[in-house]
Amino acid sequence: MSMEWKKKQKILEKYEVDKLKNKETLQTYQETVTNLLGRREGFDTEQIEESWIAIKTSITESAEKVIQLTQRKKTKKWFNDNCKQVIRERNEARIKAIHTPTPENIRDFENKRREVNTLIRKEKRIAEKERLEDIENLKHNPREFFKRCKTFKNGFVPNIRMIEDNNGTLITKPENIAEEFRSYFEKNLNRDSTTGIGEQDDTLYYTAEPEVPSPSLEEIQYAIQTLKNNKSPGDDKIAAELLKLGGQNLTKNLHDLIQQIWIKEKIPKEWNESLICPIFKKGNRNKVENYRGITLLNSGYKILSLIILKRLQDRLLHDKQRDLTLKQLQASA
Repeated sequence: MSMEWKKKQKILEKYEVDKLKNKETLQTYQETVTNLLGRREGFDTEQIEESWIAIKTSITESAEKVIQLTQRKKTKKWFNDNCKQVIRERNEARIKAIHTPTPENIRDFENKRREVNTLIRKEKRIAEKERLEDIENLKHNPREFFKRCKTFKNGFVPNIRMIEDNNGTLITKPENIAEEFRSYFEKNLNRDSTTGIGEQDDTLYYTAEPEVPSPSLEEIQYAIQTLKNNKSPGDDKIAAELLKLGGQNLTKNLHDLIQQIWIKEKIPKEWNESLICPIFKKGNRNKVENYRGITLLNSGYKILSLIILKRLQDRLLHDKQRDLTLKQLQASA
């Protein structure tokens, strides 16, 4: 289990999957994935680790070539060169008025101060108007529209670079902060279960247990389409959109991989890892107990989990309960 702590220099990298809405870009991406998967001829399809690495590499390399990583947009600052110039002149007038407090120098300083206040208010109003116009132009993109509205409503939110430990001592080093969160989540996520697990299926077999068939291609397709869009990827950087729009050849390769996993009862090592991202709830930002963790899972692991869960639902749950659980599953995938 890994810990992803937000640093100023490091941000979770994501691909610009919105570019795949363009038909030509989508076709280029699918062709690139197919061509890169063709290199798997040298791989042994029964080797789980090699197969997964080949699939993951084909997806990520195709995404890097066709759609690239998301670039952070630089926000336009209202504090421009004009503001810097008038503030510099005001400071010079202030120093002059202090050293030589003549009525003329004092009056000049007061005029410069009013000029600074007027210009700053003007630049702020212009910047705010431009931000509102940008938000209004996003009326056909609801997701980005509400995201910008939330940012505008919340205003400036400072980043917290320190955390208190159990003794109230402030921790400032990133590695110590990550260790504090690791201990906190380890304590909360690894609790002993105190509730019952419900009725067990204690079916007694007098002969060999019936063989459970490996997942079909249709089950793989269903699991991939169940993944929810616009979600942060795991450590593999593969978003759900990259799998959904990868084409039939990618789905076939994933099917071959999961069949081998089913037969050998072994998953790739990467699938045992996840990223835990601390999300602030409310209260004091310096206390770890005021954060909740969201786990970013590997995309391949999600597909396998959805297949297993769907089979358990069909076997153990009643119709109404199965529908409710399926909705919860789709919301979290």
